[in-house]
Amino acid sequence: GVDGDAAFSAMATLRLALAAAAMEKLPNGIAANDEEAQQVGQWLDLALGKDPNEPANAALAWLGDGSIAVGAQRLTAFVRSLGLENTFTQGEFGGAAQTPLTTPSNQRERPNTRPDANMQTTPADMATLLAAIYECTQDRGLLRATFPDSITSDECGTILFYLTHNELRDAIWRGLPDWDAQWTVHRHGLLPAQHGDVALVWGPTGPYVIAVYVFNPGLVGWEVANQSVADLSRIVWEFFDFQRSQGGPEAGTPLELSAPPGYT
Repeated sequence: GVDGDAAFSAMATLRLALAAAAMEKLPNGIAANDEEAQQVGQWLDLALGKDPNEPANAALAWLGDGSIAVGAQRLTAFVRSLGLENTFTQGEFGGAAQTPLTTPSNQRERPNTRPDANMQTTPADMATLLAAIYECTQDRGLLRATFPDSITSDECGTILFYLTHNELRDAIWRGLPDWDAQWTVHRHGLLPAQHGDVALVWGPTGPYVIAVYVFNPGLVGWEVANQSVADLSRIVWEFFDFQRSQGGPEAGTPLELSAPPGYT
């Protein structure tokens, strides 16, 4: 079965929320093209496009005015303001905490994925967030409604632009037909017993978001986990392909993403 509200370790997928929170705080966004904007933009570009935790933690500390602990609190408050009540962070990316914050998801007996006490989320929360980032590029949706004066469509487009630098093409990406030519952006997270991937795909009827998290307690090979996610990705694509064949909407032209001012 599929359970979008199961609690999982957030891993690097929570960097999506960090990017949105940073855009909300940054005066005039990356487009300000001043020293602060360029530094934050570089951190977010590396955090979303690459794997090391250091740039993500630098951005988290900036969010907390120099304190990672305060940045974690502000990031949690940010996602909670969007109604993502099952998502939180208590410290740095790659850090540890003794006791998790209480959420509806981690209070359930089943399924129990033994999520990390430091950072948690659910597939539904991350799918909602990535969908909101896309809708924001169209000047509508959850982010624009919640932060109409501090998050712009251009800022959301910049987040998606940074995601284009994530070139890991396993899991959701590899499940798409002619996968190397498909329009998609994603952010993955990898832990020994968990694997998460959240993607925006331009499908047969237009854009859709898919979030898949795998709990792998037996530590089977990554190729098994990756294939299961790829298979699910293929099934979702085929659903929209069938919908299109039955008279569903046209896909339209994929979103064009461009670098923010001053980008190097």
